[in-house]
Amino acid sequence: MEIREYLSKLKNGLTYKGNQSAFVTDLFQACGSNHFLPEQRNSSTQKNLFKGRPLTGEMKASFPRPFRTNDLAGFIEKYVGSTYVKIFDEFQISSNSRFDKHFVALTLAQQFKVFVESDKSDVPDIIAPTYQNFLDNPSATQRSMDETNVPLHVGDRVDLINQAAKNYTVGMNKKFLHQWKLKNSGKVEWRNRKLIFVNNDKKEVRVKAIPSEIVIPDIKPGKFVDIETEFDSRAFEGVFTTMWKMVDQDGNDCFPNQKWLFDVNIKVEFRLED
Repeated sequence: MEIREYLSKLKNGLTYKGNQSAFVTDLFQACGSNHFLPEQRNSSTQKNLFKGRPLTGEMKASFPRPFRTNDLAGFIEKYVGSTYVKIFDEFQISSNSRFDKHFVALTLAQQFKVFVESDKSDVPDIIAPTYQNFLDNPSATQRSMDETNVPLHVGDRVDLINQAAKNYTVGMNKKFLHQWKLKNSGKVEWRNRKLIFVNNDKKEVRVKAIPSEIVIPDIKPGKFVDIETEFDSRAFEGVFTTMWKMVDQDGNDCFPNQKWLFDVNIKVEFRLED
């Protein structure tokens, strides 16, 4: 399935009244992407997604990780009404299947998640089997990423906006800057927090970072902050994962079930010019 087919079928099957550009903007915004601003509601860029243009790498990188499956499902569910028969027909769901509004919305959100997380423009169509699985195993709907990532502080949430920029291939003895662009997308104000290089002292991680503890400015919900460190690849070849965590003023891990979120992967290789 390609994104043009998905978007066309999705819009046709819902009660959404806006134009194609507005639909894409609202869909992106619903799951945390600011690639298209709310006022961008009549742009050819969004319309081109209906005409065969694939999701670009920049578009995919604009979605927070973990992907907000349930938030997108909530957006879709608002426009699933008596038209569900049309949705079944558009996406080849058996007409004999029981209708469950939430499962339909969650299934369609899962399909969009596949587009965002794939490096291909043509992805498997998971809609019919996923919907049937939800009907047969309702508990499966609770296993989405954004349900299992429970924060330390109730209502807390972080989105990493530049998630794609976390993999580097560099020569030996090279220094380079890495930046995390964070959004406080929860309901808790961040105060006295730090991002800490967890495995800084491990022998198997040869790269270094200065600073290895980064003070995060106090930030209110809905706001963004940029923080950075300088990596030094040093004179060791290999592939290294630098693990980071956000801690509160007491040193507690704020997002204990998202241990991979802030990681940066660095491949150090010998180059003749080094």
